[in-house]
Amino acid sequence: HLPVQPLLMAFLNAPLDLAAKSLPKMSQEQRQALSDLTLWEKDRLDVISYQIFPMAYARCEDDKIIEDYAQSHDFLLYLKARFHIHTFDVEDPMYPDHDYYFLTEDNLLLFEYDEDFGQVDEVKLLLRALYGKMGVERAYSLLFKYLVNSYTLLEEESYQHKKSRLRDYGFVDYYEALELM
Repeated sequence: HLPVQPLLMAFLNAPLDLAAKSLPKMSQEQRQALSDLTLWEKDRLDVISYQIFPMAYARCEDDKIIEDYAQSHDFLLYLKARFHIHTFDVEDPMYPDHDYYFLTEDNLLLFEYDEDFGQVDEVKLLLRALYGKMGVERAYSLLFKYLVNSYTLLEEESYQHKKSRLRDYGFVDYYEALELM
């Protein structure tokens, strides 16, 4: 196994199809470390840099890896940061005043996004994988949990987990490093 930092640089600089083909060659821990290092800029989410992950996973040929990613905390936090997610009532539908949205296949959630967001097809594929793996009720429950929970609390919880995991690889948190100086 390659050390995490060179693996990350190779992954981020590879053409998207090659990055997708590399995912099954990595361990789950390596994939998580790459996600941790890319999703965060100091203590804030960096959803722009992270966009390569949903795009690469959507192109991955290993269904289990896609399904595991689709139910990961990082992907779900990315969704919460990138989309405005609403419950949707089929009997009394209220659509946005624009065309930048989609419904989940069960028609229970509406995802709104910015007009310049270019990964809609990839996110839809990953959500279909989530629903396929978990079933409609469990997938909806998981997504609804992220919908109703405080973004700040989810972000903080994820950040603390990320710090702990990266410490195992020898990475020191930015603010902890400042304290050492």
